Amino acid sequence: MKTPGIRFGGRLVGRRKREARDVLAVALVALVSAGLSAAVTLGETARRFIDGSVPHPLFRSARHFLFLFLLGLLFLTYRRWRTADRREREIENILAAISPDALLVVDLARRIAMSSPSVKPMFGYEPEELIGRTTDLLYEDRRTDRRVPEIRDEIARTGHHLGRARGRRRNGAPMPLEIISAGLSGGGAVLLVRDISDRVKAEDALEESRRKAAAVVDNVLVGLFHASAEGRLTMANAALARLFGFGTPAEFLAAVKTLGPDLFADPDRHRELRRRLEAADEVLRFEARLQRPGGAPFWASLNLRAVRDPGGTLRGYDGGIEDISIRREAEETMRQSLERLRRSTGSIIDVMVMAVEARDPYTSGHQRRVADLARAIAAEMGLPRDRVDGLRMAGVVHDIGKISIPSEILTTPRKLSEIEFNLVKSHAQLGHDLIKDIDFPWPIAEMVLQHHERLDGSGYPRGLKGEAVMLEARILAVADVVEAISFHRPYRPALGLDRALEDISQGRGTLYDPEVADACLRLFREKGFSFDRPTRSAEFRQGG
Repeated sequence: MKTPGIRFGGRLVGRRKREARDVLAVALVALVSAGLSAAVTLGETARRFIDGSVPHPLFRSARHFLFLFLLGLLFLTYRRWRTADRREREIENILAAISPDALLVVDLARRIAMSSPSVKPMFGYEPEELIGRTTDLLYEDRRTDRRVPEIRDEIARTGHHLGRARGRRRNGAPMPLEIISAGLSGGGAVLLVRDISDRVKAEDALEESRRKAAAVVDNVLVGLFHASAEGRLTMANAALARLFGFGTPAEFLAAVKTLGPDLFADPDRHRELRRRLEAADEVLRFEARLQRPGGAPFWASLNLRAVRDPGGTLRGYDGGIEDISIRREAEETMRQSLERLRRSTGSIIDVMVMAVEARDPYTSGHQRRVADLARAIAAEMGLPRDRVDGLRMAGVVHDIGKISIPSEILTTPRKLSEIEFNLVKSHAQLGHDLIKDIDFPWPIAEMVLQHHERLDGSGYPRGLKGEAVMLEARILAVADVVEAISFHRPYRPALGLDRALEDISQGRGTLYDPEVADACLRLFREKGFSFDRPTRSAEFRQGG
């Protein structure tokens, strides 16, 4: 039965070789002793034959003792060899089980002198089959063997060599190998051969992922970059290079070292960006005009995020730059269109207001004065500029429904009958119906409809109460009352501003919104608002 293990030149290696030598030495001693014993026996036999005497007991006892001594020594040596052999085989089996790497010993001619059991699962050869064969058998690429002189030089310098090669299994299938070589003092080398198929697959998959990621970074339309903590640009994609007029990222990085103030058309925007980055680790949608080297500026949107290590130390910045010139041009075009539309709408409204005032000359200027005061009240209350502008527009047209009321009723100097008064009160609904289909940026029609509603529900046309009345309508109501009491009407003379403010104070919280009433009173009593000074009211408009 063939014992498994590592064979060297057909002879046992290592401890087994030494034990075999010991057994042979003992056997040789036993043979010499047996020869001497046989000579002594023959001498004794001859003497007995000659003189017919009995052998001397001393000779017989010495012979038996020497024989038994040699027999015991031979037994102990054999037992020692078997124990060492069994131990070595156990070590080989353990190594084969825990390490898939193949161990080879080659001589100077690259012939395999020793092979471990792991060569069988790796290459498909029995260990004994490789003894005496060259390593050409195990390599697919013969150039690996042509590198032997280079490998020997490196081993001589460093004591070992680590490299890769294309291996070949017995069935011809290729596989990638990693080989660690170490020199032997008597010549030759020890090779530790490892199958790295799984590692190569993982490396290939990682490289493919990197390639795809690089392709995404280069093909994305947004310019991407990485900068060090000091602001030095260390990475840029193709989109960023094109954005600044360069052919490749390398050309861009060679010309543009930092994302510094020289890239900003307005240095103040660069300082603002630095300030925001110091205040927070992320700045999003920061718009600024950037300057191409030697070219025209362009509008860009910047996004930057600080990169920190686990200890919180700043390591750099990741960022992106997007050209938004087209969007900004479109926004500017839209702004100009809206401005033209606003002016056109304002002109139309002015014509309608003039038509209303022509039919009621006694209240000429009423809507404009209400609009000025309403806008000033809204600004005093801190409403956004857009809502203030919408309120001003509603104030200008809040009585436009009176264009449908007979001028005889509007200008009569006497007290109106109930029917006439109800007809006048319909102007809120008529004004709503007249402009409801105009696409204003604000709910102007609803403001016109509600401007005679009161906080306690006593107003018209729908008797709304509290928060059901929109804030702009509550402001218009106060402004309308103050102007109406302060100025002349066909059926009575002007009662004056003091009387108007007194009415607002008395109705605060019942008829009029208290916050709106307080803002109106502050304007007149503390901030000097006056209907007679439109420039003063304009100051309040700008505050919104």
